[in-house]
Amino acid sequence: MKTISKFFFLFVFTLFGLISCEDDNPPTSKTDYSSSIVGKWEFLKTGEKVNNQILWDDNIDLECGKDYIEFSQDKSYKDINFYSGENGICEDDVIGGIWTIKDKLITVDITDVGDEYSFGVEILEITDSKLVVNVENEEYYWMVRKN
Repeated sequence: MKTISKFFFLFVFTLFGLISCEDDNPPTSKTDYSSSIVGKWEFLKTGEKVNNQILWDDNIDLECGKDYIEFSQDKSYKDINFYSGENGICEDDVIGGIWTIKDKLITVDITDVGDEYSFGVEILEITDSKLVVNVENEEYYWMVRKN
């Protein structure tokens, strides 16, 4: 009888051990977006959140060229904006910096002389050709296309 109770106790103890150790460490399959965002991205639309819905504005001035941002492999960042300057001559404004990424948050540190600041953007959607982000702490959105 003692032998049966020892085996029963050992069986129950082993059974509880297997059940409790089923999956103590859930999978941590976070996507690495750092290689996905590398490239030149042309602005398609900007948006604002109104009544919990994003209203997109695709009225982007193309008179002097399409504005774009660029995330380089070496972690440098460029924001190129084209505009019509004096006498209708097209000019560009280039803002440079460095970028880092953690999970879905891209942090950009602008390092140009006189323009030193940081901002973050959260990735909402990303494919091989489209990136949608929310500018951190604002109800402002960008939709860009990989060029």
